[in-house]
Amino acid sequence: MDKFLSCDWGNSACRVRVVTAPDCLVLAESASDQGISRRYATWIQGGGKEPSRITHFLRHIKELIANLEQQLSYSCFGLPVVISGMASSALGMVELPYSSMPFSLVHPNLKIFAGQPADDFPHHWLVISGISSKTDVMRGEETKLIGCWDNSHLAFSPNQTFVFPGTHSKHVQVVDGQVKDLITHMTGEFFALLVQHSILAGSVEKSPFQGNLENQQGFVLGVQHSLEAELLHAAFLVRTNRLFELLPKTVNYHYLSGLLIGTECKQLMIN
Repeated sequence: MDKFLSCDWGNSACRVRVVTAPDCLVLAESASDQGISRRYATWIQGGGKEPSRITHFLRHIKELIANLEQQLSYSCFGLPVVISGMASSALGMVELPYSSMPFSLVHPNLKIFAGQPADDFPHHWLVISGISSKTDVMRGEETKLIGCWDNSHLAFSPNQTFVFPGTHSKHVQVVDGQVKDLITHMTGEFFALLVQHSILAGSVEKSPFQGNLENQQGFVLGVQHSLEAELLHAAFLVRTNRLFELLPKTVNYHYLSGLLIGTECKQLMIN
């Protein structure tokens, strides 16, 4: 096997990549906004019976694979598919139990569901489970963590904290190759709720971050304020920034992002 297909299926998006083996170089990516919650809801709306749950999810992966084949101008027929993330959750294609902590990165023992090729999906496929502590869980980040450890663990000290940003950002504590604890921060989801459904929605406007110095400065200002003020108060400053014309809506958008990300990262200093 010189290539495989990697499917990272999160709560808000699905991404399929063609990856070389064993050097793990990404050759192409196809993504959609068909996250697990949305895909599951579509299946339920259709009656939750036909097609089967697994078939319903595999059909979307097949659509993304077809897009990859167009990008690369060659067939992905028969390439194995490794599926991580929320696909193994109660809302996913097949529910798998979590592996528990402490969890070894040296000899990882993740729970796996294996599927066989079929006429409508000619690929061997695997769904990988997540890991859990007594109070927290993650699905998907564990595969990234194993990859980070496998490639570069010798450069790290015995005690590390790995940060995986996202809709639900994860801070993972690793001691001597063992995952000892994890903390989830709902940073991305809070951001989406505030900019779409709160009183702050009228005070912000999405705009590019890369290459825009003013937006970047707004983000830095938000991070600085997150260190100085409590979040529930600081968030209201997004509204007063507009009321008093201190920041334009586009900059205010990144100011709010800085507030939330700064609040999350502040916990790293505390811990």
